[in-house]
Amino acid sequence: MRTFTYGNDILQQGPTRSATNFTSLKRLADFKLNLQTMVTSPEWMESPYSKLLGGMAAMEVINDRSFWSDCIVIIRLTSPLLRALNVVSSQKRGAMGYVLAAIYRAKEAIRRELTKSEEYMVYWNIIDERWQLQKHLPIQAAGFFLNPKFFYGSGGELQIPTSKMLDCIERLVPELPDPEVQDKTAGELNLYKSAAGDLGRKMAVRTRETMLPGKQPASYLFR
Repeated sequence: MRTFTYGNDILQQGPTRSATNFTSLKRLADFKLNLQTMVTSPEWMESPYSKLLGGMAAMEVINDRSFWSDCIVIIRLTSPLLRALNVVSSQKRGAMGYVLAAIYRAKEAIRRELTKSEEYMVYWNIIDERWQLQKHLPIQAAGFFLNPKFFYGSGGELQIPTSKMLDCIERLVPELPDPEVQDKTAGELNLYKSAAGDLGRKMAVRTRETMLPGKQPASYLFR
């Protein structure tokens, strides 16, 4: 088989075991023509595998148009989720400020693919159900909220209720022994939301898109 795939493997390792099933499916689709050439080649016909039930079944599947059509649909639906998974498992940058946006964009990509609400809502509900099981939801919401790239740059498309951020503050900043620290932290949210003071500087605005969360000049507000 590697002769027809130019030495490439069909198995494509994904970030998780279950993700590997879908990355390998995409790899399989990439080599569709190569595999069809293989099962119609003299080498295949002369191979003992072509005479086995498994070999004949494989040849039938590889030449089945509906199989490849189904593969494409599955790939289009799972690719956005794989991109979100790559964000979560990235070693290059922390996922905290990006994971909610990645999930939102995955859902939007699925909606554009299926268009009918009764179809894409099936997948949306599954995603929402799995996400609600995450116990760290408030901290993830705070990570998104404090990521200037999304908070200021989404044009209102991506929104997180302020209450989620307040939930996080209440968990991370103890009310006792000094409740003023908690109040001050919560009060500074208004400065952040309106991009007041240093947050509105040209330098801070420019770096919203180019610097990681916590590295922008805007992050000094919460120090």
